[in-house]
Amino acid sequence: MLRNLALIVMVFAILRVPTALLSMQAFWPFDRDPYNTAPPRLYWSFFISSVVELIIDGLLIAGAHQVRRRGSSRLILIGCWAMLIHLLAGIAIAALVIHRQYGSILSSTVIQAGQMGVFPLLVILLFRAWRMG
Repeated sequence: MLRNLALIVMVFAILRVPTALLSMQAFWPFDRDPYNTAPPRLYWSFFISSVVELIIDGLLIAGAHQVRRRGSSRLILIGCWAMLIHLLAGIAIAALVIHRQYGSILSSTVIQAGQMGVFPLLVILLFRAWRMG
C-alpha cells in the first residue's frame, strides 16, 4: 500500500517539475522584456515560487524513493507539508504583493492553491492512517 502511494507521489512530483521549470523560465527576472509593464516584484515572487516548487518536488521524489527502499516516510511527509505551507504562503504573498489591478492573478492563485492542496493533504492523511492502523 505505502509503496504504491509512494509511486503515485513520485509520478505526481515528476510531472510537476516541467511546470515549475516553464514558470521559472517565463518569469526569469534577470533578462526580462523592457516593454513588459509588470512590476519587478511580480517577476521575483513568481521566480522564487518556482524555485521553491522545484525544491519541494525534489523532496517528494527523494521521499518516495525512501519509502520504496526503506519504508521511511519522513521526507515525503516533509515535502507534503512544505507543499501545503507553500500554497498558503503563495496566497498570502499574492494578497500582499499583487495590487488590485492584478485581481485575476490573486483569484487564480486561490483557486489553484485549493486544487493543488488536496493531493498533499490526502497523502498526509493516508500515511497517518497507515501508521495508526
